[in-house]
Amino acid sequence: MSTINTNFIVSPRWILPVIPRNSLLENHSLVVVGSKIADLLPTADIPEKYPNLPNLALPEQLLMPGLINTHGHSAMVLLRGYADDFELKTWLAEHIWPVENRLVDFDFVYDGTTLAIAEMICSGTTTVADSYFFPNASAKAYIDHGFRAQVGLPLFISRMHGLIRKRSISTRGLVCATRSKVKNSSPRHLRHTLPTASRMLDLNRC
Repeated sequence: MSTINTNFIVSPRWILPVIPRNSLLENHSLVVVGSKIADLLPTADIPEKYPNLPNLALPEQLLMPGLINTHGHSAMVLLRGYADDFELKTWLAEHIWPVENRLVDFDFVYDGTTLAIAEMICSGTTTVADSYFFPNASAKAYIDHGFRAQVGLPLFISRMHGLIRKRSISTRGLVCATRSKVKNSSPRHLRHTLPTASRMLDLNRC
């Protein structure tokens, strides 16, 4: 079995750090030791300070923190392009919700989330706040692929979603809070889809 070297250097043309804010470093290198950032220094100082670490040179690229998707329904990537060019309410009530009731199950959500993970990585997104049906399926996909996520079943009241909510409601108690990369939550969806305040309290007690 091959092993991954977790001690290495990345030397891009530019580095966009979190601290100091509003700064762009040119010709600097990032040192990773044991999967953690150990140092950030001018590339010219690398040979003297870290002569034995492998150095990945990226002469025309930018290194920056991963992007965060703060509102995602990852598995819906499988519905991309379905029933385009409708007003939102028409698109949801007459097209998306009916097809979700027909198609969405554990495997649909797992496969769709897996595809979404690949697309997010390609675009620089490394964390997502995801809320969709069968959250245990999406949580399994995130755990299987080592992707950071906050996963929850959205609080969403709709007659069109009656069947799918019954099929997926029992998975709301996610067993992933102890996983370092995956956390659970009880996200609220759009304002007009929320239940009354008293019903929301009941749902949160579940």
